[in-house]
Amino acid sequence: MNTFLIAWFAVTFVAAAWLTYDLVKSQPEIIGIIKVAWVLVVLYLGVPGLILYLLSCREPARMSHEEFIAPMWKQAVGSTIHCTAGDALGIIAVAVIVSRTELPVWGEFLAEYLAAFLFGWLVFQALAMGRMMGGFKKVLPGAFVAEGVSLTVMCVGMFPAMYWLMGMNHMSSMGHGGSTASGMPTQSMAGMSPSDLRWWAAMAGAIAVGAVFAYPVNWWLVATGRKHGMASKSVMGMGAMSGAAMGGAGMRGAAMGGAGADDNSTGEGNEASTTQRGSDND
Repeated sequence: MNTFLIAWFAVTFVAAAWLTYDLVKSQPEIIGIIKVAWVLVVLYLGVPGLILYLLSCREPARMSHEEFIAPMWKQAVGSTIHCTAGDALGIIAVAVIVSRTELPVWGEFLAEYLAAFLFGWLVFQALAMGRMMGGFKKVLPGAFVAEGVSLTVMCVGMFPAMYWLMGMNHMSSMGHGGSTASGMPTQSMAGMSPSDLRWWAAMAGAIAVGAVFAYPVNWWLVATGRKHGMASKSVMGMGAMSGAAMGGAGMRGAAMGGAGADDNSTGEGNEASTTQRGSDND
């Protein structure tokens, strides 16, 4: 098992290194926070995360990113990886800290949920997106709701998976173990340590389960304008900055409005020119 995990994590680091290089050198349209999110997701999920990046986000040709990410399933992927990257980082940080304590499982999960929420809401959502959406304070209320819904659904899948996977790994390392009538392992998650590769493998598996759970609700959040989708520097993702949800007009709407204004100005100019020519002919 350890040999397999060593190989898995070695390939994961290579994949993350290549992704970082690719994002910096050949993907200028992807905004900074989404680049960070993709690197984190590949570190969590390994090659499957890299494949998802190639299919849903990497532009096939220069300046084609906005068109490439337009399909709704890609928009929902962008929203999900943004959620997963920030929330999982908060969960992992607290899980490493509490692994040295004797907190009960419910205490661990509560601490991890709160850390994930605060980190995802204040850093990955409000702080990172505030500059593009009218300021930090302006996006806090809408980001609060979107983050709360997305994280809660993610944790519904992730926390039971963490408990089961870490319990099973702990039983395996002890050479014995039991389970309750419901089939859940009897050992506490405190029995595993972050110094064990199996702890990280269990965490990666739980994050993957959480991301799968979070995808449908992120689709809904994006489709109803409550959360941003996949983003380009030229335009935010569909539904990204609904005024009601995020507290400001979207860049897409602003861009379309600007284009409309230019068209109107051009139309008015042409009309004036035509009128003037008519007057000259008279």
